[in-house]
Amino acid sequence: VITKLMHSSGQWIDSVLPIIIDGKPQDVGSRITYIRKYQLWSILGLATEDDDGQSEAKYKYEESQKRTQNNPPPEQEKPEEVERIGKMEIIALSTLITNLDEEGDKSFFKWIKKTFNASSIDEIPKKCFEECMISVKNKIKFMKNQERVVA
Repeated sequence: VITKLMHSSGQWIDSVLPIIIDGKPQDVGSRITYIRKYQLWSILGLATEDDDGQSEAKYKYEESQKRTQNNPPPEQEKPEEVERIGKMEIIALSTLITNLDEEGDKSFFKWIKKTFNASSIDEIPKKCFEECMISVKNKIKFMKNQERVVA
């Protein structure tokens, strides 16, 4: 884009700015117009505000405010409160666990961590108590059977 300012005396000053011409014709035309305007203002030494950029930014800001007001962000759902086992269940399960050997004890805690995301007995969901009791009882039966086989 070449912008030339000429005086009646024959003197002139120009500004040359190469641009890449790609994209839609409307985009190219818009770019050329924008460059011509700023080249002329530069040659004349005029300070201007970036009206295109400012109006676009203002428009985008106003539009985002309208969207926010019309469509408030959805409320985050609170995680469902899980009822945990009570003192009586903890005592019953703890008493049963004492019948396990060290390896059985470790595997039980790995199992409740993996299955119920519980790092201790008191974090086990109440609805899973029976499943835990059955699991420990089966483990104890298995150990007793193993002892009989060995004996």
